[in-house]
Amino acid sequence: MRAFDQLWRKTSKDYERVTKKGLVKSPELLDQAVEECREALKISPDNAENHFRMGLVLYDKRLFNEAIDEYKKVLAIDPLNENAFFKLGNVFLDKELLDEALNQYRKALRINPENAKAHYNLGIVLLRKRLFDEAITEWKEAIKINPEDADGHNNLGYVLCINGATDNAINEYKESLKINPQDSGVHNNLGVIYMDKGLLDQAIIEFKEAIRIDPEDAFPHNNLGSAFYKKGFYPEAIKEYLEGIRINPEDEEAHIHLADAFYDYGLLDEATNELREVIRIDPADSVAHFNMGVIFKKRGLLDEAIKEYQEALRIDPEHGEAHFSLGVAFHRKGLLNEAISEYRKALRINPESPNAHANLGAALADMGFHNEAIKEFQEALRLNPEDALAQKNLEITPGEKEFGEKDNGGKLS
Repeated sequence: MRAFDQLWRKTSKDYERVTKKGLVKSPELLDQAVEECREALKISPDNAENHFRMGLVLYDKRLFNEAIDEYKKVLAIDPLNENAFFKLGNVFLDKELLDEALNQYRKALRINPENAKAHYNLGIVLLRKRLFDEAITEWKEAIKINPEDADGHNNLGYVLCINGATDNAINEYKESLKINPQDSGVHNNLGVIYMDKGLLDQAIIEFKEAIRIDPEDAFPHNNLGSAFYKKGFYPEAIKEYLEGIRINPEDEEAHIHLADAFYDYGLLDEATNELREVIRIDPADSVAHFNMGVIFKKRGLLDEAIKEYQEALRIDPEHGEAHFSLGVAFHRKGLLNEAISEYRKALRINPESPNAHANLGAALADMGFHNEAIKEFQEALRLNPEDALAQKNLEITPGEKEFGEKDNGGKLS
């Protein structure tokens, strides 16, 4: 089954937007502001403040290249204007030009090392470049300068969690919530960590609080569904997944997890419908095809199961479970050569699978290759000494009866 925890974590708070206090950003007023800035520049073409204001307006109009030109004109007049470097960094960040953004923020910080917003935004750049340790350093510095920055604490918690420092991340999320208790995203993130740590009751409290604050955010609904699912509360999980899908009908991950919940609750038709929805959204979702195969196999529809496993493997040839399950389906149809081929492919991907060794041994024994079969049963028992079926197969007299094979338990991927 897919890991819930990484699917619905809210991303870090976005960087400081280039807005001017009191500026109403309707298209008409922005056009008017551009004309006013042009008139001011006609009168004072060498006025850095006029070029700076023009850059702000052009940015709000999403005319990024023109805004860059204006900020560069500011710096030509005033080379130590930290705000111009900072705003240039914002424009480059919006354009996904991360190296350029990084350079501009660092120039702003050379002029003023106490610029908390520059440290904050530099942390965003470093996060996107996956330089997590450096991002942590910048957000710690931003918080040192401005301890009441709730978003800074959230972002620091987010990247600490990525780095595996979950206890420290929890502390940062709690600090963020002390400053702003009504941030649904932080409650959601805190819930995700609790779920990672197996503290499901605490996770449920946080997800419910996030939903109370923002009922139309799909993330906490889906995460609450995942927490209920892990507790075995399938009706409650289904309800939350359905709510998340109502908000975001194209979320294929939510459909996948809803299918899991329906399957484990015994509602195979509903699970099948959800998987079909996933395939509609993304026909190349190998997990959805694999899970369809699991359902077909559970219903005894081996030909249909084989088709779905083969489609999953066409999309993802390294899907070890699909090779194993395809081997089981072939085995049950008496297609032993095909079964042996698939078990061997599964073992190439995961040589430590006791079930694949045991089933390969059973297929080889049924084909009359008893010495090879014995080696596979012995390997299965080495990997799993409690494997009663492998032990039983090892004790069967050749020719006495067909050898037993193992399934994967009918669990969805």
